[in-house]
Amino acid sequence: ELHLHQNRLTGTLPTQLGLLTNMQILYLDNNQLRRQIPTEIGQLTQLKDLLLHRNEFSGSIPVEFGSLGRLAELQMNANRLKGTIPEELGSL
Repeated sequence: ELHLHQNRLTGTLPTQLGLLTNMQILYLDNNQLRRQIPTEIGQLTQLKDLLLHRNEFSGSIPVEFGSLGRLAELQMNANRLKGTIPEELGSL
């Protein structure tokens, strides 16, 4: 588990997060993280909860999130995301 919510974190998420393949809970909400959400998060196939809301993420939702088959909760509201919701999320 990694709980880093409400810490005023800035900058971008490192792609190395994708190496934490046993991660089940990742809370990064309520910070000031920006730019695109790394596609490597899609490698966290054990992830159950992913909270990315209330940041400044931009770009689109990674289609790789469709690989997160154990995901029970996904929150990405209150960002600057655009585009369509990937069809791959429909299989979660």
